[in-house]
Amino acid sequence: MRRLKRIDLVRDERGMTLAEMVISIAIGGIVLVATTTLVLGTMRTTTKVSKRVESTQNSRIVLTDLIDQLNSSCIMPKVAPIREGSSGGELRFVHARGSAVTPTPILSKISLGPDGTTLLQKDYAYLGGNAPSWVFDETNPVSTTQLMTGIAPISASKPLFRYYAYSTATGTTSETPLATPLTVPTAGSVIQVGVALEVSPRNSSDETVPIQIEDSATMRLTAASYHPGTPSLPCQ
Repeated sequence: MRRLKRIDLVRDERGMTLAEMVISIAIGGIVLVATTTLVLGTMRTTTKVSKRVESTQNSRIVLTDLIDQLNSSCIMPKVAPIREGSSGGELRFVHARGSAVTPTPILSKISLGPDGTTLLQKDYAYLGGNAPSWVFDETNPVSTTQLMTGIAPISASKPLFRYYAYSTATGTTSETPLATPLTVPTAGSVIQVGVALEVSPRNSSDETVPIQIEDSATMRLTAASYHPGTPSLPCQ
């Protein structure tokens, strides 16, 4: 009897009912939708992370180059490299390139371009005069370099550029930025420049959070402690 039942089960050719098939298809569809949603979500997250990493790397390269230019802007002792007229939105400084004993100064102005999101560096040629009263041809730049795109100030209290002087009260760099635009006296006291940028990744969506990058450069030849009791001036 038992053996006959087993044979009957093997020979049973009945398939799935329509209801069972519908339920199976529905369950398979749910699993497929869930898997697709998970894969798409992972791809979107990976893309956003990749864009942020790429944007951070590119921004760091440009910012490092800018900081290097500022750190090497003391081309003559006791001559301030930061120029009057520098503001939160435009950095003006004098520097030099090459290995000449008496290097030819270059005036650079770094600010956002007409579109308000592209950071540009414009270099102006030296016309004449002696330090610190150099004269430059500011009518036409000899070169214009696009540094970064997708740039904006971090906030109203943190513009692109901030300028700091030495504090005789504390014996260190002041934590309060100088008022801008800089005048001739205040520009001559700047020993540190702070740079703060908010960078949006290229081809980013509204969901992509901009990257905030900050750094600073010091315009000094010796440490401030070497001049106790006296104001610490740039390129001293």
